[in-house]
Amino acid sequence: MAVRGRGLVMFDYDGVVVHSIWSIYLATRDVLEAGGVLLENLPDFKEFLSTFYIPSLPFCRERGVPWSQKILNRCYAVFSQRYADIIRPYPVMSETIRALRSAGYKTAIVSGAPSKRVAVELGKFGLSGLFDRVYAGIQLKV
Repeated sequence: MAVRGRGLVMFDYDGVVVHSIWSIYLATRDVLEAGGVLLENLPDFKEFLSTFYIPSLPFCRERGVPWSQKILNRCYAVFSQRYADIIRPYPVMSETIRALRSAGYKTAIVSGAPSKRVAVELGKFGLSGLFDRVYAGIQLKV
């Protein structure tokens, strides 16, 4: 006899539930440029993938952006809106989450993305209601 549904499956949002790395890359480049990084010193996509990390404050400071976390967050929020339309859910996520829930598992999202953004996108992609809990806006302290 199989034991069903005695656990919780947690998903990171960006990069697991939704394909958002391209929008994160473009918004980060805009932040760096607005922060005074010369165009020729902006990372290409391959370099970005190999060097970017969260939290982004040290990443941006290493490249010469002198802003506080608060200013960086505001700037990133503005620039990320430019690229919101290119974010898409991974094709198998809806079926995967539904299968887990059918098997009795609880599901949750943990994300550093703002709560409002996650809620709007889950609705837009038909994924709202598939998660028992959504923990968004989680910020790491360094």
